[in-house]
Amino acid sequence: AAAAAGRVRRWGPGRPCRGGEMAEEERSEGPGRDGTTVCLTGFGCFNGVPENPTQLVVEALCTSEAAPMNESRVLEVSIEGVDAFHHELECDDSKLLVHLGVDASLVAGFKLERTAFNELTFRVPDERGEQPCERPIDADAPHKLTSGFDLAAASAALAEEGFHAVVSDDAGRFLCNYVYFRSLQRTPNAVFVHCPPLSVEPRERQEALARRVIQLLRAQRCAASSVAAVAEAVADEAGVAPVAA
Repeated sequence: AAAAAGRVRRWGPGRPCRGGEMAEEERSEGPGRDGTTVCLTGFGCFNGVPENPTQLVVEALCTSEAAPMNESRVLEVSIEGVDAFHHELECDDSKLLVHLGVDASLVAGFKLERTAFNELTFRVPDERGEQPCERPIDADAPHKLTSGFDLAAASAALAEEGFHAVVSDDAGRFLCNYVYFRSLQRTPNAVFVHCPPLSVEPRERQEALARRVIQLLRAQRCAASSVAAVAEAVADEAGVAPVAA
């Protein structure tokens, strides 16, 4: 699609979730005017979820005329699929990672996950048959990692616009938590959003939420960059090193 502002690519050769393996879109734009490159991911189908709403959201946003991200991925629901994504992902200070995953137990709204835990405990096997139990993701890493964004502020802003999106500190111990932990190991500029089934929130509503979350996080990054730039300028004038925030 010529209007696409990102790439949709399925990571891992597991069974196709919708329409077979998707072709990579024709172009992937560089950083926006604020210097941010946004990568949005969703997941494909898995045990008990024959149609994952986050896949539909990512696909729809990628082909929209005003896509809010530069890159998009539909990940296989497996350790191997997530590892393949991170192996090929280029990640630096300009990258903003926004992950979407479905929480079938949600009966209203969305969850902005603040914390990822260093643990794998799968209640069902992943799409490659793996089912670890109480296994650390990285034996040398902390017990948990936290997003660098102010998710309470994002939740409040979303509430003013009619979205019910609460802050959560429990992303589970399945692939949602796994991709989030791996992302936070690479950058604090990452957020995971748990979405409800389509029976709770229609796809269009979920698209709107994802788009707005990206806008709010970009705004937070811009504000933080502006504060850092001012602090550096003041420090330069005073001839002292800037104090870290």
